[in-house]
Amino acid sequence: LKAALPKLDEMDLLRRLTHEKRQFVFIKRGMHPAKAQQVFDLGLPGVDVTQEVRRVYPKGQMAGYVLGHVDIDNVGRAGIEKYIDRELAKGRFQGQGQNAASVMLSLDVGANHILNEELSRAMRVYKAKAAAGVVMNVHSGEVIALSSLPKVDPQKPALRLKAERFDRVTGGVFELGSVFKTITMGMVLEAGVASLDSKVDVSGPLKIDGHIIHDFHSYTGELSLQEVFVHSSNIGTAKLAGRVRPEEHKAFLRKLRLIDPLKTEIGVLARPETPSTWGRVHSVTASYGHGIAVSPLQFMASVGALVNGGIYVPPTFLKRDRRQAKQLGERVVSVETSRTIRQLLRKNVVDIKGSGKRAEVVAFPVGGKTGTAEKVINGKYRDGKVRTSFVGVFPYDKPEYMVFVMLDEPQAVEASLGLTVAGANAAHPTSQTP
Repeated sequence: LKAALPKLDEMDLLRRLTHEKRQFVFIKRGMHPAKAQQVFDLGLPGVDVTQEVRRVYPKGQMAGYVLGHVDIDNVGRAGIEKYIDRELAKGRFQGQGQNAASVMLSLDVGANHILNEELSRAMRVYKAKAAAGVVMNVHSGEVIALSSLPKVDPQKPALRLKAERFDRVTGGVFELGSVFKTITMGMVLEAGVASLDSKVDVSGPLKIDGHIIHDFHSYTGELSLQEVFVHSSNIGTAKLAGRVRPEEHKAFLRKLRLIDPLKTEIGVLARPETPSTWGRVHSVTASYGHGIAVSPLQFMASVGALVNGGIYVPPTFLKRDRRQAKQLGERVVSVETSRTIRQLLRKNVVDIKGSGKRAEVVAFPVGGKTGTAEKVINGKYRDGKVRTSFVGVFPYDKPEYMVFVMLDEPQAVEASLGLTVAGANAAHPTSQTP
């Protein structure tokens, strides 16, 4: 055998042939047909060559994190592969296809291709170390596209063991920064403690329990709630959140499924990281996306409820129609609050001072919010190392889809006007760059 398989461990093979109570043992699996023929041609008694069915992925690395992978025996070990095997064992999916079980995913191949291309281009243009994005139907909760770069190949599961190759959309939690202000505005509007025209003094800095809060741009005097959102004022957002008791703030986040773990078909999303105690200072910092870390998909589902008319629908990777979504949905905010949030998101794109103004496109009226968060490394915020994100909805007046984009450590380059803030990269389609 070693003539054809030089790396064969003959002592191990002898041990297995002698001690294992089996009718046969595998000597080597997954061989190239030419090599298998070489073994067969040796004519050794008792040695046979057989063909095995192997899973193949015609689209290569596309949606690799969602699909997961199978082991050498074609048993699902991660992602949708694992989910389907588990559900088949329970008798689900049987009879849905012709002479076989059939499962339809929510993913759209074209949308996934475009998302991959845009994120890859964004990494090159803005010299980011990683990127992630997801597209979701706001009414059904269907994940239409998901991409996390660097990608993985479901045909090569060992790649998933590398530290930089993990699904940033579902498998990591991040402080998302100012995109989280969308949640805070939903809270204060729903609680009835503020309206679009409510005024708040944003003269700073703001001191709370020994913590000092600044704005990226300094303001004096008062801003309306709408201006606080468009100018992305941390001080204004913190003061508005302060009108709600800390325990009520946490309860609102729990109602929007941002406190507890969230399960999908590909597994439980990375567990949110929240303060062990929830006092005034924790409520304030969480209002502008610090001190609380969640996965992008969990955040997306919550924002979806704020823009779709107020109904929370859990995200899914399987096809789901409106009727099914309605049965699963739960009202979390009023229709009026949802309408106002959409107005805020739109204003942030069309206002000349809005942080999302570069996200405007010709085809659809887009609404959105940006977020630029300093990265936490070894427990400390690191100046100059940021994670930028953008959450967008379109058409804003009758929303159908949401898009979330995140870039890890984008650099100050010409295409971003020498800036690293989200409004200059995450919210800027690379096809519009010089």
